[in-house]
Amino acid sequence: MMGMGQQPQAVMGGPAMPEDSSKAVDASAVRGNMQVLQYVNALLFIILGLATGVVGLEGSAGFAAFAVVNVALVAVIWALSGGDTKAYLLQSPAGLLLSGLWSQMTAFLLFWALAYSAVHVF
Repeated sequence: MMGMGQQPQAVMGGPAMPEDSSKAVDASAVRGNMQVLQYVNALLFIILGLATGVVGLEGSAGFAAFAVVNVALVAVIWALSGGDTKAYLLQSPAGLLLSGLWSQMTAFLLFWALAYSAVHVF
């Protein structure tokens, strides 16, 4: 039960920095938030790669789908954090956009090629 003046915690596990102190950081909260973010990223881009391959997107259209979903994911995280991603993940939205980009792209490309080959080539 929340008392007067208490803020509800967001879905992402609560802020890493208390409202009254900008220097204190709960390392376990940040670590947990980053683990959830990595799991969601991996799963999302595997599913996106499969969907892109099954639909049959080729070339720049597939990469455009990757870019749109990546930007949309950062926008959702920004909205869930109340516009303050640094309080939950210690990263700005631009940092979130670029963090893990290589692993996201690798998973996307692998499953895109696999699904495209399975559905449209064989």
